[in-house]
Amino acid sequence: MFMDYYHSLVSSINRALDAFLSEQIDSVKDNSFLEFFYRRVHSFLSSGGKRIRPVLLLLSAGSISPSIFSDSLYRISLSVE
Repeated sequence: MFMDYYHSLVSSINRALDAFLSEQIDSVKDNSFLEFFYRRVHSFLSSGGKRIRPVLLLLSAGSISPSIFSDSLYRISLSVE
């Protein structure tokens, strides 16, 4: 039961991470160095992992207020990854 919830959080974090980094890449199309940099960051962070830190942040916030889950909370959780 917990593992299903964990995997759903990881999937949501991965989607948020992909959306955020794609947005960053799109915003620097005129700067080849920054585009290269963000593509490498995207590649590195997309290579997998357990995403323990973002999951812990989401679980901690959810324990305080279960209704707190939002797009902005997922973006905040990315900052610890």
